Amino acid sequence: MNSTKLFKLLSDDTRLRVTFLLSQDELCVCQIAGITGIAQPKISKAISKLRDLDLVIDRREDKFIYYQLSKEHALLEVVLQNLFNHLHEHEQLKADYENIQRKTDYLSNCNGIVTIE
Repeated sequence: MNSTKLFKLLSDDTRLRVTFLLSQDELCVCQIAGITGIAQPKISKAISKLRDLDLVIDRREDKFIYYQLSKEHALLEVVLQNLFNHLHEHEQLKADYENIQRKTDYLSNCNGIVTIE
């Protein structure tokens, strides 16, 4: 992937937040929606963009599909590590990171709408 596509992807706040969360943990759409307070359809669209660039991998467990970032993109890893190292400068990302601790609480919000096919 070229750097222009990567930075264009990360220029959107929702895609940046989703990418950052998936770099920290394996999550399903409803968990990301709960952590961020962003509607599930918007999260699904962001994940779709990540999938288009082969940045995420997924795994099915029961009715859930869990996503995580692929570790095959060196530039993305550097960018995300830099964000993590300066998390105190990014209030929204810091709040999202702290909310990951409650990720299991958000599974009850799924209502069966958790997959991207």
